[in-house]
Amino acid sequence: MQPKSATSDPTLPICQNYLKDLKDLSRLQPHLLSSPNYSTLQSAYRSLHSTETALLKVTDDIYRSMDNGSFTALVSLDISAAYDTIDHSVLSSRLQSDFSIDDKALAWIQSYLSDRHSFVQVGRSAACQQPCIAGVPQGSVLGPLLFTAYISPIGRVVRGFRVIITHRTLPDDTQLYVEMADGGSLDWLSRCISCLQHWFLCNLLLLNGSKSEAIIIGTAQRHARSLQPSSSEMSVAGSGVVVSESLKLLGVTFDRTMSFDKHVSSLVRARNFHMSGLRHFRSLVSDEVAHQIVCSIVGSRLDYCNSLLLNCSTRDLDKLQRVQNNLARVVCNSSRLINTSCTTVAESTQHRHCCSSFLCSGTKTLELSSTELSDCSIR
Repeated sequence: MQPKSATSDPTLPICQNYLKDLKDLSRLQPHLLSSPNYSTLQSAYRSLHSTETALLKVTDDIYRSMDNGSFTALVSLDISAAYDTIDHSVLSSRLQSDFSIDDKALAWIQSYLSDRHSFVQVGRSAACQQPCIAGVPQGSVLGPLLFTAYISPIGRVVRGFRVIITHRTLPDDTQLYVEMADGGSLDWLSRCISCLQHWFLCNLLLLNGSKSEAIIIGTAQRHARSLQPSSSEMSVAGSGVVVSESLKLLGVTFDRTMSFDKHVSSLVRARNFHMSGLRHFRSLVSDEVAHQIVCSIVGSRLDYCNSLLLNCSTRDLDKLQRVQNNLARVVCNSSRLINTSCTTVAESTQHRHCCSSFLCSGTKTLELSSTELSDCSIR
């Protein structure tokens, strides 16, 4: 048989049209991100805007406030079922009005969101399919981008207040913090939260007051000289949020003096738990498999946001170093510490911070000597 000619394939024009449409849609992300209506403080699902850069921005602003001798009030707001409650008509209207997306591109997005169904399956039993009349697919590439476009007006709401209230927005939670330079800062922060709650309700989103958290951060000396600033409770979505001693933000525990003692303690406790489990079956796996397990489960958590620990105490760094040394013993199946070329925790922290500073500066090349690396500082 003679192979069928490509020009005689009746499906080829259809495929070519789909490829052309996909090429048009590939311009959607840069179009949204370059729009002046897209929030510049939106983190995640953007190049060079990870959870670590968001936390670096928050910690740097808090450190500046501490240098000024002021407290910082930080509130973490949680949105209930954020991805599942996006209204499709509101999303389409926002894409048209704020981002000038219409015609074929908008039709593609509407087609992507329509005629979706969901069901629950347990074993071989499955429930009846129900139409998805709201929400965007969270595990997709396009879903998170559409969600960030949906909540982009949050930045304009926050900027409408006369005091400097800074916010960082991630897919399902928002952080608000303000330098308490005067007694009215907390009142303005509460008003900002009330306005955000109203905006969420108007856009069919629900602010979860029971999962929101608040903390007031300052130096240890400032806390010792002052009574609890203002009130010890804030109102979020009709719920009283108690100002706590610590707050977990994107996997990192912030305490009231930014010492990160609680974060390091919880990190060491969790890593020791996983390490004890690895010891039980270490003799059953090869060195390569043990190394992969340690790097993926334990080592990744030690490296996560470690640039925030640059100013933490030597005692905390020693705790993390002991965890890393014990990991080396487990991988090498040795009862004593052997000579390895592993980077120490302190060096890894300095290197990560220098890399973050390099990326933020936009410098084309990065050339640091060992002396320059050791001189890096977070402030």
